[in-house]
Amino acid sequence: NNLAERLPLNARYYLKSNQSPEQFLSDSTAIDELIKDSNINFLQLDPLELSAQLTLRDFCLFKAIESSEYIDYLFNKTKDEVKHTGYEHLNTFSDLSNEEMFWVINEILFESNIIKRAKIIKNFIQIAQICKECKNFNSLLSIVSGLDHLTVTRLRETWEKVSNKYKKILNDLKMLLDPSFNMNKYRNLIRNENIQPPIIPFFPICQKDLYFTKESAETYIEGLV
Repeated sequence: NNLAERLPLNARYYLKSNQSPEQFLSDSTAIDELIKDSNINFLQLDPLELSAQLTLRDFCLFKAIESSEYIDYLFNKTKDEVKHTGYEHLNTFSDLSNEEMFWVINEILFESNIIKRAKIIKNFIQIAQICKECKNFNSLLSIVSGLDHLTVTRLRETWEKVSNKYKKILNDLKMLLDPSFNMNKYRNLIRNENIQPPIIPFFPICQKDLYFTKESAETYIEGLV
């Protein structure tokens, strides 16, 4: 069960018949294959496959969050104060936004060739667009945040190599991060009747909502007292 989730980095599964005593691969061949895989760079990866894997990973972590974790997180309860794990899964999921944002920034900045760097930006725009179609708003807006980071936007020569088509797609996606009217564009999108569950929400906005929920609860409790 869940073989894909248990597969370590730079690892693969091999299928072998139990009826055959022969070794499936020699040790030297296996090592050569692993070395070959480890040398694959970002531009060799398919944006569709990357989007799918991001969505599967994000959803796996999101669905692991227990409803009680939101309450514990809301009132800052530690693991020692409750019988279960506190909000361990919630913390893991909340870290994804920064993790994916800095992944985008690092992939772009570590590439010194302007042409390749522009292609990396184009691929990330494609990944973000596909994540939107997959209703993975956490990865979508994390990637957009990375592309809109100052260290990336200042690369003017690189952006000149990105076609207007992809710049237009990125600008449309960035509209979802418009903070006006309490992120109204993003909220209207996820409330749209055409956007059916399951969805993966953008967690920083969930954190903001939890914070205001806590303030309202504390105000209500003070009023009772």
